Amino acid sequence: MPREKQQAAKGKPSAWAEREKALNSQALEYEEAYFEDFTLEPNSILGEFLYFTNKDDNALGYYSMPHIDLRSNNIKVKITVMEKGVAGRFDHDNRVIDVDPKYADDIAVILHEMIHAYIFVLKRKCDFMYENLLLMLYEDLSGKIPDLRERITKHGHAMYQNNVFRGDGDHGILFYLKCLDLELRLNLPFGKISLLYPAKKMRFKKRVYSGA
Repeated sequence: MPREKQQAAKGKPSAWAEREKALNSQALEYEEAYFEDFTLEPNSILGEFLYFTNKDDNALGYYSMPHIDLRSNNIKVKITVMEKGVAGRFDHDNRVIDVDPKYADDIAVILHEMIHAYIFVLKRKCDFMYENLLLMLYEDLSGKIPDLRERITKHGHAMYQNNVFRGDGDHGILFYLKCLDLELRLNLPFGKISLLYPAKKMRFKKRVYSGA
């Protein structure tokens, strides 16, 4: 997760183990508070896709889903000195969220990488819920963000994705929608978690396509 301006380093390597313990506890707290949708909880916006009844329409309960949570998938947060300009990264091979010590107190960095981790697990354990989650997040946010469609177009535009996020993890539409959701919940400015807009304003040529 690139950052143009890095914060002052906090803590020394000798204190990292204790800080990592605290970060892992915080990540679990964030999961419970903000990721009920990605962990496929029945009380989330995905509830209607999980609830089921019998032939007489009598309530039976909720369909059992795979565990997408951090603990069940052995995903840990680790403090790691990153290359210049990088605040964090999700290492899917080792299932580790690496955070540079300069950003160990930056909630936006942790949440950014947590989204990557959940998408990684979701695609492998329950890929059909990916589209359901994307749909429900879009429906939920469309009533809260007037220019949502325009924001999605900018983020998902081929030029932007290729120039900014090429080879740098999954920064697709589901990732972006969850960033917006978290930014709203935490009263953060749009772009704080997603890093949506490039330094220079990009121009997009609109075209109207007609049927053959």
